[in-house]
Amino acid sequence: MKPKRIAVLLVPLATVAALTVAAGQPSQASQVSQSSQSSQSSGGIPNLYGAGPWVLRNRASNLCLSLLPQNSSKGIQVVQEACNQSNAVQGWRFLAVASDGSVYRVQNVATGMCLRAVANKDFSVVDTMDCTGISNERWFIEAGTLGSEISTGGEPVLDLYEALPQPGNTFDVFHFDNTPAQSFDFMAYISPLAAKA
Repeated sequence: MKPKRIAVLLVPLATVAALTVAAGQPSQASQVSQSSQSSQSSGGIPNLYGAGPWVLRNRASNLCLSLLPQNSSKGIQVVQEACNQSNAVQGWRFLAVASDGSVYRVQNVATGMCLRAVANKDFSVVDTMDCTGISNERWFIEAGTLGSEISTGGEPVLDLYEALPQPGNTFDVFHFDNTPAQSFDFMAYISPLAAKA
């Protein structure tokens, strides 16, 4: 299976804040230091977007990619919930797996499990599983006009199912159609310990 495109029309970190502001959305947590652009993932592989962790806000709903608050077991489909930048179930690390920093494993802060597309076809479930490095846990990030696109390496891309805006709606993969349901803003994850300081 080819790596998935996270329909997060991803932009280099310095540009994310500008995209958020241009879209008229709050940019409070989108500010990213220039130093994070040269972050290294494990193994010395360059991570062009910074490992994060990040909170991913969907542009169609203004809600964030999350594990189910009441059940973050492996194999449970990811959903959207109200954004909380210090909630570990919404924190995602981008760990570069390609030598050029173009392919990532997306690891949840709370569980350490990786984002996975069950299949590389429209409407396939996106959930989290143990990080094994298999192909259905590999994601590309591409820059675009709407925000960041996270994909499986072409099509399909990470997509908010039916673009439904309510909390609890699930994510799947769907062919790229350049809509806000496939576009995300990257906001800095704030560790609960840092938030209390």
